Amino acid sequence: MQHNAAMTPVEIGILFRLHENTTNLIAAGKVQRWEVVKWVVAANVALATASVAPVFDSGSRFFIFLFALAISGFGSWLLTHYNSRMTAARKRLQALNTYVQKHVSDISAIGAGEWDKSKDEDYDWQEIRTFNLAVWLSLIPPLLAWLIKVT
Repeated sequence: MQHNAAMTPVEIGILFRLHENTTNLIAAGKVQRWEVVKWVVAANVALATASVAPVFDSGSRFFIFLFALAISGFGSWLLTHYNSRMTAARKRLQALNTYVQKHVSDISAIGAGEWDKSKDEDYDWQEIRTFNLAVWLSLIPPLLAWLIKVT
């Protein structure tokens, strides 16, 4: 493999900044996904708690449940959106690492591990599945509040 030893410190600095920016985007995406889960679950539990108040009849509780359903649907969509943004950032990172290997240094030789492994939408599948499960299971309290008659 041929390496270009003539890269200037400015070019190496640009590569470093691009790499750092991309890894920051991935980290931010993980935080955003967790925030979505926290807020959806909190909102749905709060709606269930509010709907058991004696001032709400069964019809009102049904509309509260529908609102909780909309919140869960939007939360699930946001999880998918943030995951696709993270996938794009991972692909950019993979391209940067390939460039570094071709033009600067063989980074796998310095212990970078499986940096070139393809990371598609299913890369965090366990986390994504768990987060989506939490978002949809948070509908159980509003559903129970709607179905169970409160006197």
